[in-house]
Amino acid sequence: MKTFYQTLVITILSFSTGFIQAQNSTPTKTVNDWSFLKNQKVLLVIFDYDSMGVGVQPNEEAFIKEEMKTHSPDKADQWLANWKGNRTKYFQPEFLEKANKLITPNLITDKTNDTTIQYTLIVKTVYTEPGWYASGMIKNNAYINVQYFFCRF
Repeated sequence: MKTFYQTLVITILSFSTGFIQAQNSTPTKTVNDWSFLKNQKVLLVIFDYDSMGVGVQPNEEAFIKEEMKTHSPDKADQWLANWKGNRTKYFQPEFLEKANKLITPNLITDKTNDTTIQYTLIVKTVYTEPGWYASGMIKNNAYINVQYFFCRF
């Protein structure tokens, strides 16, 4: 889990200088100027895991299928629930907590009735390496590759 948090911190640091796209009525473009967020108090965040590659598998469905084979039937359902649930239980809250310390607009995941929200940040996970340990000596650390997209309403 320590590796996950290190990866998350690196990801968030890349958030401040990384690959960003802004979108309005004109075609999508890459920007390095965040001044459009200057007067924003709140920024809606959507986490997107569609089309995500995982480990050696080209997509999450193939990864889940292979992983389910390695668990006994009584543990496979629990593994799947943990795999999906860890996103909302660990990754997303940790991302929001760290990002809210780095940028001015507060990031939220539920628009509710806030009509002041003008921008949405889409955090698209492109690839996840779940990591593994063997015999306590050989390891492959977990990490993620993400893209960030800003959309304007």
